Amino acid sequence: MSATRRCLLFVAAALVMTLVGCFGGGLESALQDRAEELRVQYGLPGLQVACALPDGEVVRVAVGLADSTSGVAMTTEHFLPAGSVGKTGLAAVVLSLVNDGTLDLDAPVSRWLGDEEWFARLPNAGPELTLRRLMNHASGLPDHLQTDGFLTHCREMVRPGGTPDDPLPPREALSFILDHEPLFAVGEQFRYTDTAYLVAGLTAEKASGHTYYQLLRERFLEPLGLDGIMPQDRRDLPGLANGYLEPENAFGMPPCTLLPSGLMNHNPMLEWTGGGLVTRTGDLARFIRLLYGGEIMGWDYLGDLTQGSALPPDWKGPGTYGLAVFVQDSAHGEVRWHSGYYPGYNTMASYWPDHDTALVVQVNRDYDNHLDEICEELERLVLGD
Repeated sequence: MSATRRCLLFVAAALVMTLVGCFGGGLESALQDRAEELRVQYGLPGLQVACALPDGEVVRVAVGLADSTSGVAMTTEHFLPAGSVGKTGLAAVVLSLVNDGTLDLDAPVSRWLGDEEWFARLPNAGPELTLRRLMNHASGLPDHLQTDGFLTHCREMVRPGGTPDDPLPPREALSFILDHEPLFAVGEQFRYTDTAYLVAGLTAEKASGHTYYQLLRERFLEPLGLDGIMPQDRRDLPGLANGYLEPENAFGMPPCTLLPSGLMNHNPMLEWTGGGLVTRTGDLARFIRLLYGGEIMGWDYLGDLTQGSALPPDWKGPGTYGLAVFVQDSAHGEVRWHSGYYPGYNTMASYWPDHDTALVVQVNRDYDNHLDEICEELERLVLGD
């Protein structure tokens, strides 16, 4: 670590400790009170908030209900699907395989996938299609989530007498966009698509000879003691908070995600490396601080993590998208962030390098939840006006 970075982290730690002192040592209490005020203001069922501080401390709170019908309170031990924030797990795995020499961000993915029957039918399946372009969302691939085939699959899972256990393996998910025209030439622009992350996940598995979830567990979750981050790979996920959807939704899903038995009403494995993680907010905040802060591995990977595609003019301000990270300016300096949606849930994870602080907010309702406003309020509380 450079002397400059050590100095910056010392200053960040001092600022946060000063802030904690302003609350009389009660940052947790202040977060709890403000989170409850915001939950009531916006009529939300439940909310989890966690803040990972420069000294490694993680402050975590939960308010409201994990299940509105039974009245079970939301606690910091409940899990919630993190949606696309789970892409950060794949970013960590891919970067670790790059450091091993197993993967090359700028080599054609055909090096690993070219012998698969379906690969030649993938839009833009040429030498320009690299891991970096896939994970920067500059691949030109259509998003399989927006196809009629995917939506029909979801409705089939949850209809009476349907197929709720169907995992929708990634190669089957890719079949929804095979032989389609690419949206643009590789590298020409930014267009967010989960499909690119499925291809990247298959590349990591093919190159390493191990499953993605095995790589994530063995390289990161187990060594770091992050038992509050789990693969979203089955219907019986322990400790899952119920999630609430609009009654009329594109997936044809019921208005809550859990059956009375506690099983999810569908197999959440369908998201895989497009997200694919259920989390307790505290451990997710710790993971985000370590990954986005450049500390989760013992080599300098931040350049590869943060460099990427320029965001389009109609985005939320200028910035770039690297490997599972948006990089933009904020009121508190540069912010590295990612949001996540999964039916019934929303997540926002942010990290401010000038403060070496991460903030994660998760809510168990996917509509009219005012998550942006909630995060802005809590950012001011944690980092100051």
